[in-house]
Amino acid sequence: MSSALGANIRALRQAQNLTQVELGGKLHKAGSTVRMWELGKAFPDTETLVSLSQLFGVSTDYLLSNTGAALGAADNPANHSARDKQIGKISKELTNLNPKQLKLVNDLVREISHRENE
Repeated sequence: MSSALGANIRALRQAQNLTQVELGGKLHKAGSTVRMWELGKAFPDTETLVSLSQLFGVSTDYLLSNTGAALGAADNPANHSARDKQIGKISKELTNLNPKQLKLVNDLVREISHRENE
């Protein structure tokens, strides 16, 4: 079982001030099930993992990664929730663009990244 997943679920749940029972209710699961995920003793099924990512506004990759498990408060996954939600919103908007518009967005992102690295 992934202890990183459990730690990330817990951090994101706490960032939204949800109890295990409240999170379970949003997912139609028992609070004890959420507890087992957080302890790394159980693993959510694929559909529930997707629901968790949508609820928290993060990718499933983010939920499964251990990049935030041992980080300090500033780098805690819960503190990235707003950023991840914004990225998710941008991603949804990108699906409505035609190829020419996507190229322009890509060029803009590259330009911004290049300027930041100078």
